[in-house]
Amino acid sequence: MEADGGRGHGPIPSQRLARGEGWAHALSGLCPADVTTRFDGVFWFGDFNFRLSGGRVSVEAILRQDPGARVPALLQLDQLAREMQRGSIFKGFQEADIHFLPSYKFDVGRDSYDTSSKQRTPSYTDRVMYRSRHRGDICPLTYSSCPGVKTSDHRPVYGLFRVKVRPGRDNIPLAAGKFDRELYLIGIKRRISKEMQRQQALKTQHASAICTVS
Repeated sequence: MEADGGRGHGPIPSQRLARGEGWAHALSGLCPADVTTRFDGVFWFGDFNFRLSGGRVSVEAILRQDPGARVPALLQLDQLAREMQRGSIFKGFQEADIHFLPSYKFDVGRDSYDTSSKQRTPSYTDRVMYRSRHRGDICPLTYSSCPGVKTSDHRPVYGLFRVKVRPGRDNIPLAAGKFDRELYLIGIKRRISKEMQRQQALKTQHASAICTVS
């Protein structure tokens, strides 16, 4: 990966390895397995901080091209897409086709990309990833940004998906037994009651510790 340092670009500093390729290594010690495989469908979205390689000058040159050619050319520089192709991150996840311009970094309240002294390279930092246990269960319908929302240096990115949901059953064997909904609800109520009692006890203890000195 390359760090986005404005006009100058070089190898990503070691202290930022947790971003990008370092994620998998950093998380491997915390969780022995990929927990996303436990679910029928998973959505993972946010500011992943991946940038466009090549520097601001190169990216701006692409942005000045014919509108129909800009996005494909920009995506050739996308670090996240490159790492996913290598299989180093977001294994098993997919992303809908991108047809919008980079969502970062804008001058707040304006349509211009960063004009500060840092001159951040426009990038696709904000993404929506998804994976499904069964092929075709998640179908992207819309994937775009909101260029009219200018209250941040990011333009919001959103996705609309059609998802096949398989209903669960209350009679599936769990832990060598059967799920009892009524017993489960009783247990939940008891835990809530105990938590309320604990919080009340803490308030009482705090109040009794307060004294007034005249």
